[in-house]
Amino acid sequence: MMVKVIPSGIKDHFSYCSDTGNLFRLNGKGTKYGPVLALCVNKLGYVVVKYEGVQFLAHRVSWYLYHKVQPPSSIDHVNGVRDDNRAVNLRACTLSQNAANQIGSRGVSLFKGVHYIKVNELWGVRVGVKGVRIALGCYTCEREAALAYNYAAQKHFGEFANYNQVFEDNVYG
Repeated sequence: MMVKVIPSGIKDHFSYCSDTGNLFRLNGKGTKYGPVLALCVNKLGYVVVKYEGVQFLAHRVSWYLYHKVQPPSSIDHVNGVRDDNRAVNLRACTLSQNAANQIGSRGVSLFKGVHYIKVNELWGVRVGVKGVRIALGCYTCEREAALAYNYAAQKHFGEFANYNQVFEDNVYG
């Protein structure tokens, strides 16, 4: 993955609030009366900012302004919310760890890592680890399958695991 180097001059054009995760443009268009909140969100849900005609992901700029070093090649949003750029919500990670913490797309199942197998009317479970899909078995109950995924996610991803919310109060969001 090719990542853009954050230019050192960007620190003179943006201010970062680590408590809110907001970036403020300090000069340029619209700043005649003070700093302006940078709130452009791309189609993937990430906040982006422009500097000298080049677009940068705000979480990478935030990392640079907060840590005063170039950001690592991959940064994870701990809570999975792509526009939450608070310092406590950003952590360095590998691509595999970042993928482990993603919400993931859902098909028929309500749960990550769980799919329905029509032929035998069971719920299958898979987890992807370092580019390899590992089949975890089949279950008659979708919730049991989700719990099996959670167990495997803890084993393989540790603190980067994104668990299924299996119990009544959180199943539907």
